[in-house]
Amino acid sequence: MAKRNYSNSRKSNRSRNTSRNAKINSNSSSRKRAYQKRIRMQKKYRRRRIGLAIVTFLLLAFLINIVVNAFNKYKIMGYPSFREEVLEDIGENVFVASSEGRSLSSAEKVTDFDELYKVIQRNYAVDSLNIDDFKEFISKYEEYRKKVYTSKTDQEYFKLINEYLDVLNDNRTFILDKETYDSLFEYHRKSNDSDRKSVLENPQAVDRYKRLVTSSTTLKPSMTATIEREGVLKISLEDFKPNEFEKDLETIVDIFLENPPITSIILDLSNNNSIDDIYKNKLLEVLLNNNYEENNLIFYRGNIEAKSLEAIKNNSDNYYKTAYVKNLAGKYNQELQKIDLEDYMYYDEVSLNITKNPDFSNRNIYVLTNENTANEAIKLADILQKNGAYIVKNGFESSPTSKDIIYNFKSNLYVLEHSGLVLSLNGAYSKNEENLSLTYDEKINSNNPIMSILDMIN
Repeated sequence: MAKRNYSNSRKSNRSRNTSRNAKINSNSSSRKRAYQKRIRMQKKYRRRRIGLAIVTFLLLAFLINIVVNAFNKYKIMGYPSFREEVLEDIGENVFVASSEGRSLSSAEKVTDFDELYKVIQRNYAVDSLNIDDFKEFISKYEEYRKKVYTSKTDQEYFKLINEYLDVLNDNRTFILDKETYDSLFEYHRKSNDSDRKSVLENPQAVDRYKRLVTSSTTLKPSMTATIEREGVLKISLEDFKPNEFEKDLETIVDIFLENPPITSIILDLSNNNSIDDIYKNKLLEVLLNNNYEENNLIFYRGNIEAKSLEAIKNNSDNYYKTAYVKNLAGKYNQELQKIDLEDYMYYDEVSLNITKNPDFSNRNIYVLTNENTANEAIKLADILQKNGAYIVKNGFESSPTSKDIIYNFKSNLYVLEHSGLVLSLNGAYSKNEENLSLTYDEKINSNNPIMSILDMIN
């Protein structure tokens, strides 16, 4: 009996030990699994933190890059070193380096084209002489927009814009070539003309024109001055470059001092179609026999001309003066033959005042033009004629052309947002209806027009 109980007790102990060991093993296994799970979770969280850190770093780097690029792209850039670059007319052989390693996108081209269209549509000075061309310009919008969208290169895009603007047949409405931009920029960056200065110093414009490449054969020569005959000085000006006026004036003064008295000046403006009024007005100070003043009413449609007038009002040094009160065109109570007042929003009075430089003697002035003379060169001839100058045109046309029209106010400048191209715009009706075109004292058709004028002087 005792033996049987002993055996049963051992069995019971073994059973309890087995159960206890099973529990221990079970607990150990659970702890091991929990530990392994914890390790796995730690690794998972560690990977997440590393991934999140990488993403955060990349995002931060991306944002910093955007900010840096935007700053570098849109900061006011210094004046480019144009001397080391070859210049070219934008309407001819233009080659443009890509912007930030790329050309303009189709979207950018179309956006600029739409902007160009709207600016002209809302601001162009429409009158009875150009209304048909303006309507044709409006009608061809969709046609040229499709061409712009499918254009493959920046060069092709620029040519299309010039082609579209040619529809207007307007001497004062065109895209500035590099040479014109360079000259205007260098002068106005030092001037107080806030309106033109802000356009020319636009970062996109500076960058665009810095990268335009051109053939030196298309450059218009600077002023040349030579003694043609005793007492006769010839000054040739194919372009008005305001940044070069002081240098040109020194050349003229040196000739006056080094030669016998100069009694006559031949001013050759052949092929000069400049839109710059600064050089013209400074030259008039030297050539006029008397002080000059004129008052004109100008009618305008949009905000571009308003900005120009506001800039004139705020600049006491400007040759032009205006009260800039934005009179409503609809309330103008006199009849006008050349314009429909419903096409215009405002009108203002603008005066031009030029004081003769007393250091220069009065001389006989002969002005030579040809069939390519236009814009501010025609206005210069008109003012000189009112001061006694003799005006001669060399060409085949016997009747006045669009280039003979006298504009009594300067054109506007506007920069296209993406391409940076600068538009010259005829934005105000400033024509004198009674004196619409320049009247020539004599018209000739000569292979040597200077010799013809010398004969007139004799």
